[in-house]
Amino acid sequence: MIRKPNMELLAGKGSETIHVENGCLFKLDVTKVMFSLGNQYERQRIARECNEEIVVDMFAGIGYFSIPCAKRAEKVYSIEINPEAFKYLLYNKKLNNTKNLIPILGDSMFITPEAIADRVVMGHLFCAEFLPAAIRALEKRGVIHYHESVPEKILWRPVFRVEKMCRELGKECKILNIRRVKNYAPGVVHVVVDAFVY
Repeated sequence: MIRKPNMELLAGKGSETIHVENGCLFKLDVTKVMFSLGNQYERQRIARECNEEIVVDMFAGIGYFSIPCAKRAEKVYSIEINPEAFKYLLYNKKLNNTKNLIPILGDSMFITPEAIADRVVMGHLFCAEFLPAAIRALEKRGVIHYHESVPEKILWRPVFRVEKMCRELGKECKILNIRRVKNYAPGVVHVVVDAFVY
């Protein structure tokens, strides 16, 4: 699930920039890696919640969630499959001096660490099949932030998916929150489900 933008440079000499957000610096090339300003509040919200925790970010990109979380967390495992985005993740780790961030290049379906996390961030909109890996990443109990693009008519689908997968893996879960992050398309919204799994 490599995410790439569909952009073309029309003017100027380059498309690389440094974006400043919530006290963090993000170097990126807007023609090569994904970045959404519409998720800014969500990145700040999650970072505020991960004090002294071990966090797994399953779709790290350039570090949108990982870098702000690493400012507060004990440790952040930051997984990214796209080599181009991973290059910027490594750069942004140094740029922000987040020594507790552990970058991992590869497919989070197969390399997500198990039984270590207090919190798992699933910041990809189409990642339902990754829920088992996210649940197994938790050390006995913890919070999963599951993102999904969903038609407004079936807004509770992400909740049902999380609950169903927990049952299948012999876990219980309590839905803490379901929040609209932004509009995705006409009649379709980007939502995040915060679930406490135990």
